[in-house]
Amino acid sequence: MGGLWDQYRTVVEFAMANALFALGSWIAMWAGVFSLAGASFGAVGGFSAAYLDLHMGAGIVVQLLVGAGLGLAVAAILSVLLLKLESHWMAMATVALVLITRVVVLSAEEYTGGSVGTGVTRKIDLVTVVVLVAIVCYALARLRRSRYGMAAHAVREDAAVAAALGVNPFTVRAVAFAASGLVAGMAGVVLANLLQYIGPDTFFITLAFTMVAAMVLGGTYHWAGPIVGAIVFVGLPEVVRSYVDGVDELMTGALLVLIMVFMPRGLIDPRRQWVRRLRRTDDTPVAEPEPEVAR
Repeated sequence: MGGLWDQYRTVVEFAMANALFALGSWIAMWAGVFSLAGASFGAVGGFSAAYLDLHMGAGIVVQLLVGAGLGLAVAAILSVLLLKLESHWMAMATVALVLITRVVVLSAEEYTGGSVGTGVTRKIDLVTVVVLVAIVCYALARLRRSRYGMAAHAVREDAAVAAALGVNPFTVRAVAFAASGLVAGMAGVVLANLLQYIGPDTFFITLAFTMVAAMVLGGTYHWAGPIVGAIVFVGLPEVVRSYVDGVDELMTGALLVLIMVFMPRGLIDPRRQWVRRLRRTDDTPVAEPEPEVAR
């Protein structure tokens, strides 16, 4: 029983780590910015955590604060350059950023270990990871109902109309992009601690694809979507692999295609629409029968 729990605990830990990355991508998408740069911001957080651990013996709290702060700073600086591009060029630029990040990791051997990579002492547990995800979700839930949340939604739907209403699309997107860097930097620290080793391929295209796929799978119209998507996209294949080996990748690809075809707004949205329909049905007043007219 203990061995089974250890196996599933590891699955949950990595699903939650990927949920943090997906939430970072969702924050950028919230303001209409499709970005794969979360992998690069994760590398900043992950390698800073490794350096702090190996050279200073820093604890997980310090690692998270530094990783989140550096992710925020790098994203804020890059937003000045990247957000001036059109949407499709912006997406391509973030792909290029992920490729550049790998080159930087290979070159900065003193800090990253180069092609060999570097080890990390695990200083995090499942409870801490779940608490981090819960804190991010709570912050997003509160922010979603704020003036900034309404402005971000308006910019995503139609930036020109939002600008006509007095909203600055660039500022809204820059804040969202910087916040996505903060969350992704923190996610990089978590992933580094869980893996206990990071190298040039840890924060590469595969991770960028995984976090975007989890976001799309779960739904891009609610902050809960990336969490559901990460659990399904990362957790479910691992569970299936433990019983039937060799079909997990096939199942993941087929599931992603089916959801994109039949649930284009993601897993979380159909349920929300179903709940709204039920509420409308419950709230619909029952028409009273008309009184009979005496003849």
